[in-house]
Amino acid sequence: MNEEQMKQLLDMFDKRLDEKLKARDDEAAKKAEEARKKAEEEEKKKALENDKLKAAEEKVRKEKEAKAAADKEKQIYLEAFKYNSTLKQFIEENKDFLPENLGAIIDALQTKQYTGDVEKANELKRAVIEQYIKTQANLDNLPDSLKAKAEAFAEFTTQEKLNRASEFYDIVETGIHTAKNIKKVEAMDKANGNPGDGSKTATQEYEDKMLQFSKEALAPGSTNGGDGK
Repeated sequence: MNEEQMKQLLDMFDKRLDEKLKARDDEAAKKAEEARKKAEEEEKKKALENDKLKAAEEKVRKEKEAKAAADKEKQIYLEAFKYNSTLKQFIEENKDFLPENLGAIIDALQTKQYTGDVEKANELKRAVIEQYIKTQANLDNLPDSLKAKAEAFAEFTTQEKLNRASEFYDIVETGIHTAKNIKKVEAMDKANGNPGDGSKTATQEYEDKMLQFSKEALAPGSTNGGDGK
């Protein structure tokens, strides 16, 4: 084999080797591209599933919020309906602790036209609170925190009073509850021949009595909770 033939043979081997290497590289590139596309499809599929999951979660969240809002609205309506239906009875049962003219005021408001029970309840509550805090004795029976609350309510505009009447109605409820307890304590004092000295308000007298009762109940030897030692 001469030199020219040897050169041709080597060129042929080099060419075949290059072809094999190229085929190998092409196959590797093809597989890499297929893997890339597969990964890309998996990512798209995963993103789509995540989007579906998020959409489902968002739907559930909105449904829960809608249900909660509907339940709250229903509860507000039911409470308003109950309040409107039982207010006259409440006034009658607590007439000793409410302004004398409150019944007539409520009767007049009952004849007005309202968009619904909630609006009516807010109007009635506003009137009850307004009339209740006009009496100084009622204010005196309130704890300091509620006195401040009553003062704040008195400064509201009519619309603010309507909007926040339910929030401030505890002024009346707590005031009446305290007044009833004060009356009980005064009756007990009178029965025991122990009238107040007039130096304290009825609320202060009541609070002092409650504190005294608590101390006596916890005192050693007490049958109301003491340890007897």
